[in-house]
Amino acid sequence: MIRLLYILYFAAAAAAVVLLAVRLAGDRLRRRRHPRERLLCRYAVRQIVSAQLSEEAAPVRLPLRRIVGRRHRLCELLSELTAATYGLDATPVRRLVRCYRLDRWLLRRARLSRGCRRARYLKWLADLPVERAAAREAARYLGDRCREVRFCALLVQIAADPQQVLQSIAAFDPPLTEGETAEVVHLLRRGLLPIAYRPLIESENENLCRLGLAIVERFGIEEAEPTLLRIVAEGSDACSAVALRTLVSMHRPLQRREVTERVRRMPRAELRALLHLLAREGYAVGAVRHLFDTEERACYESMVGSYKRQLVWS
Repeated sequence: MIRLLYILYFAAAAAAVVLLAVRLAGDRLRRRRHPRERLLCRYAVRQIVSAQLSEEAAPVRLPLRRIVGRRHRLCELLSELTAATYGLDATPVRRLVRCYRLDRWLLRRARLSRGCRRARYLKWLADLPVERAAAREAARYLGDRCREVRFCALLVQIAADPQQVLQSIAAFDPPLTEGETAEVVHLLRRGLLPIAYRPLIESENENLCRLGLAIVERFGIEEAEPTLLRIVAEGSDACSAVALRTLVSMHRPLQRREVTERVRRMPRAELRALLHLLAREGYAVGAVRHLFDTEERACYESMVGSYKRQLVWS
């Protein structure tokens, strides 16, 4: 019995040594490969950017043959490139997509994945020049159980057919969150969506109203202030709260009857969130004193002090 225990002990020790040696060898190989991969990916970015700045034809192939998982790295690279640039000519990227069949690869990976990983592949697909055939295949994920997957599938539909953006957003359920609305506005800044904000903020659909309010906030459209005040006073609770945050983010004066009545109807948690937003945006205590009672006013004064702001309100 003791001999058997010794044999098992030495076998386990030998297996541990072998696993440690394999891990060290793998780390060494990765350290040797990563600098080359970074250089090749940097060269790929340079080729794409130079094609944007000159009239030369974009490269059809890139030196990625020695990179393990080159389609994965190329999709990640192109997604970061499109996210960091505006007004990007889609022709070089479209040639790379067709050459490496990136759209088919992403759809296949999304089909074999679940949850957040599937959402990541769909998000990369939305960042590329999407053909309508690929968008039709990605439409199956609009009914996925994961909300993130459904939203990324919606982004694919918007990128493939910008003319149907309003219908797609209006039909999306449940209502868009602030982060999701920001992603849609990012597509707008890439030139894929129109900027007609007034029909959006006047729409009865909550998703379209949120999108219009995000456009007003992002582009600082001060002419929309009367409409924002009307939404604060008469809109639904969700749209009214977003409209009030939009006014605060645009640093508009809050000495308005609509704002005062809305603040008085706020639940406590939403009121505390508003206090934090006002402090971050730099509103002085005197500018918002009329909105709060004694307790909230004292809380806001402590917040302003904690943010270390030297504010003077004349």
